[in-house]
Amino acid sequence: MNEERLLKLKRSAERFTAYRERSPKEVVDKLAKWDAKPEEINQIIQELTEERFIDEQRFARAFCHDKFLVNKWGKRRIALELGRHQLSKEAVAEGLNYINAEEYERTLRHLAEQKWQKTKEPDLFKRKQKTVAYLLQKGFETDLIWEVMKELGW
Repeated sequence: MNEERLLKLKRSAERFTAYRERSPKEVVDKLAKWDAKPEEINQIIQELTEERFIDEQRFARAFCHDKFLVNKWGKRRIALELGRHQLSKEAVAEGLNYINAEEYERTLRHLAEQKWQKTKEPDLFKRKQKTVAYLLQKGFETDLIWEVMKELGW
């Protein structure tokens, strides 16, 4: 292996991971895009992990935090998206547990009320159906959706 090439790739990967959290898969994909050989990729990933540029748990927590607060996604949607990053089940579970349960329910209730108000459907059954479909699309759990719908009297 060319040490100079390896060092250049590693420095580029460090810059790539420095300004926001990245999953190991994102870094592998980027290195492959830069025409790194598989043995170079493995060595760089190992070094970046040891130097804590890459951390699965930290990435999962940041991803869950951001997608919940910014995008208002539910845990099912977040878990689905995290699956695309090929993280360990432990990292995904830790990231999802990082979401505050009270804040999660409050967000679900707020989104349900907001959708109910915006939906101009006169038929209450269809209005309820549209609200539930929206919340499912956002990735919230079915049992929690129905619990909130009952609490709101719909």
